[in-house]
Amino acid sequence: MRVDERNDRVVIGYGDGGLAVIDPAAHRVLSRTTLNGHPEDFALAGGKAWVNDPDDGAVLALDLDRSTVLARWPTGGHRLNFALALSSDAKEIVIAYRLPAALARIDTASGKTLTMQDTCGDSDDLYLAGGRTLVVCGAGHVDVVRGGATDARVETRGGARTGLFVPALGSLFVALPAHGGQPAAIWRLRLSS
Repeated sequence: MRVDERNDRVVIGYGDGGLAVIDPAAHRVLSRTTLNGHPEDFALAGGKAWVNDPDDGAVLALDLDRSTVLARWPTGGHRLNFALALSSDAKEIVIAYRLPAALARIDTASGKTLTMQDTCGDSDDLYLAGGRTLVVCGAGHVDVVRGGATDARVETRGGARTGLFVPALGSLFVALPAHGGQPAAIWRLRLSS
């Protein structure tokens, strides 16, 4: 779920393949864009959306205002593209693939893969933060990637693959499942400058 900051409408990825635009004040669905598979992650900027559709083996560029797919970029030999983040200038998306494990930077205008590097194979969330890419890895760590290489690794707990980055706080919150007698927890990881 995301909020379209242009108009405060809510955009929701749902079911077997769709994005819906909702007017929350009127409690009404304004439009739907049909996809070939379940949208795992997506980002919005200026009336466009970029969507990870691993069921379809693709990344999609959408026009939200016209409810149309502008482009479909196949992922080729890379599969299970769940996590996605959009650069602040909306010129690149970053995607984490699980099989084979890789982190890709993709041009939002052409769909061309600009860089590809190794990452964990169980990422479900990733965020862009001041020249760094934060990859939340279910294997039990958060990788901080800068300049094409892993700059730091913070150990968390196996299965902790869900995160929320809050830029105003300079913090990444990571949900840790109960494991080995330890209770479930939410850790706050503060980014240093």
